[in-house]
Amino acid sequence: MTLSRKQAAGLFEFDEQPPLYATLHDELIAVSQRRKGVSIFEVAADDETEGQQFEAQARYLSLVTERRRMTVWSMPIWKIFAFRPDEEWRIEAYLNFLTARSFQWSDAAEFFKSSLAFGYTEEQAVGWIRANDRRQASWNGLTVFLTMPEKLKAATLDLYARILPSGEEESMSVFYPNTWKLVMRRDAEALSGPDAHIARVSVMSGSVASRFRSEMTRTSDHDDILFKRGSRTLISLINQNTTSAIKFLSKGEWK
Repeated sequence: MTLSRKQAAGLFEFDEQPPLYATLHDELIAVSQRRKGVSIFEVAADDETEGQQFEAQARYLSLVTERRRMTVWSMPIWKIFAFRPDEEWRIEAYLNFLTARSFQWSDAAEFFKSSLAFGYTEEQAVGWIRANDRRQASWNGLTVFLTMPEKLKAATLDLYARILPSGEEESMSVFYPNTWKLVMRRDAEALSGPDAHIARVSVMSGSVASRFRSEMTRTSDHDDILFKRGSRTLISLINQNTTSAIKFLSKGEWK
């Protein structure tokens, strides 16, 4: 069973989870009061002036700021760090970890960054990781959602949930939120129908994600959901660029 764009959009809701800090200034205050280790602000590498307000607020609170030029998803950026003078080691620990790692980002890596480098408590770090698991399939790529009938779900599981089956691609629907604010509803299974199993998988970011978006249907710049009926080209593109296992929604959990 395939879904319509309207039905796919109805599977999502706005994430109502409040941010840990209401404003960036509140976050900087937390750093100055030793409730957080480091604050990071990212700006485009081609704009030297962007981020100066962040640096000025940090210095007003007697924090030290440091800019490092980095490349994220093939795009050059400035990472601006704000920290207390006696906690510069957190910056070096974080950057050395990024340089030394030879693996894809994981929950363990995120926990290290959140707790050791940024100074969050264990409870805060675990809470952030759990919230992210609801939002996306992995830390490495664009999370794509699909619906498929029972027989294609069984075929996917027979392929160890690492690849989508070929031959009946048109019986799948492929979609994903075009905004970070949307998360899948916990009762989405009941809304999708009895023979429309919901799956998700992460596909490689960067140029691949751009190619993927070009394959998707979009009616206006204001659409919150990008949607398309499955096709051989689209499913093949997913299979060639997965960065996670394919998981199915079962009783509100991804398994």
